[in-house]
Amino acid sequence: MMGALLMALLTIAGASWFFQDQIKAAWRMHNMANSPDQDPATVNTGTRVTKPEEPPTKTPPQLTVKPAEPTAPTFNPEAPPRKALPVNPDTSLSETPSSPTTQPPSLLRNPSPPVMVPDPSVPTTKPPDPLVEVPPAPGTIPKAVPVPTEPTVKATPETQAAVEVLKKFFAAKTWRDRLKLVQLPDQLEPNMEEYYASNPDGPITIGHIELLRHDKAPQQGVPHCVFEVSGPGLEGSLPIMVEDSKDGYKVDWLTFTEFKDKLLLKFGQAFTERPARFHVMVRRTHYFDDDVPQMDKKQCFELQPPMPGFTVNVFASKGTPLAKELDRNLGWEVANAAAIVELQWRKQDNYQWIELV
Repeated sequence: MMGALLMALLTIAGASWFFQDQIKAAWRMHNMANSPDQDPATVNTGTRVTKPEEPPTKTPPQLTVKPAEPTAPTFNPEAPPRKALPVNPDTSLSETPSSPTTQPPSLLRNPSPPVMVPDPSVPTTKPPDPLVEVPPAPGTIPKAVPVPTEPTVKATPETQAAVEVLKKFFAAKTWRDRLKLVQLPDQLEPNMEEYYASNPDGPITIGHIELLRHDKAPQQGVPHCVFEVSGPGLEGSLPIMVEDSKDGYKVDWLTFTEFKDKLLLKFGQAFTERPARFHVMVRRTHYFDDDVPQMDKKQCFELQPPMPGFTVNVFASKGTPLAKELDRNLGWEVANAAAIVELQWRKQDNYQWIELV
């Protein structure tokens, strides 16, 4: 009982302390209500209370008007529209000031300077005309900076002779000039003549030559250099081989045109009766589509050019001498191997596929 009474007293004391301002204001209001000399409307009760003002008395209009102090503009929606000020077309201010509610925002988000009505008696200057792009007169157009014809080279001193032959190869004006710099010119002359009859001839602009490999004593073939070339005249970077011979370094034109024109990709896109040879990277792979007949009797291989960009799937029949040789040299453990392959399109019923022959 004592504990409950104590808790009640503490609760009352806490509430009294929390509402002490309101209790004091109520007590003052009570005392002032009983006092005839005090106006309860002017008593400070802790909140802001103002005594209602009496309505202003009307005064007769004055004959003289005193200029008012400048104040901020106010907007009255019921007021009639103001009459536009006269505009002088020779002045730089061609529009009257707009109200803050109708003026469009600035594109640069900068505060606009205050608009002032010009005094007609003060001479003003005409604003400059808007900027208009005028084409230059004939003969004054600056010429474009030509692309440097000398490519950047990254090579060893002992391969500089191969680099110089490569530069002459790309700078040749005609295919006959280029013929003097390629391997087996007597054998390739008919091929080059046929090729350039339907393909662009002339110099090829390159901007970079970099040595990738220099085989001084290869197990097969002759000493050669492999370069990577790139520039405006080529689609991406391409490898190109320059072999040593008794007549100096010569460019492998067949592989260059093969990579430049993506002949492997074109061969794989459309059926053709003629077989073709390609320099590729090859690896064993699986094939799960049903557009090749008797897939259980075939092996699938994935081909791609030395510079990756696309792949072509080809097939070899199991049990043939070629398939056995491929099993020995291109097993599943071989990631990629460089090879020269001969391909042939095949047809059977409604099926078409490329065979590795």
